[in-house]
Amino acid sequence: MQQRLLTILFIWLAVTLTAACATSSPVQPEIDQDTDPRLGRLVDSVCFSGSLIRFYSVSGNKIAIRKSQSEAYLLRTGYCPNAARAEAISLPRDLRCLSRGDRIFVDDTPFPTQRDAADRTNSCLVNGIFEWNEDAVEPESDSAAPSDSPQSE
Repeated sequence: MQQRLLTILFIWLAVTLTAACATSSPVQPEIDQDTDPRLGRLVDSVCFSGSLIRFYSVSGNKIAIRKSQSEAYLLRTGYCPNAARAEAISLPRDLRCLSRGDRIFVDDTPFPTQRDAADRTNSCLVNGIFEWNEDAVEPESDSAAPSDSPQSE
């Protein structure tokens, strides 16, 4: 009986892992600092006096945060498994200013249950903070640009 349960458990685990590997998020293009007008200058830190107005995933491990109506920033993180499906973002309790090297907590549920920073497996290291203008027009690809040369008849 025990051997049969182990066999069933092994098969279930193999199917689950195979399905998890087959499910991947779509590849999002990288943000090019030289050509993307939304991306501004690198800043040292962002300080908060209240909560964020808005946040959203931009691409890969990049999260845009809106601190106020006039201030938005792009956080470039290291490995951040929940960045693409972020429902909640929080800072450590004692942190009022976010700088490079700090960690943010990105949850894929709007009501995370883990409150102690030591228990948080969803922390993401901030590698860079940039000014962000989400209203700027995204760069177009070269293939979509109309040709200026006259057509020969």
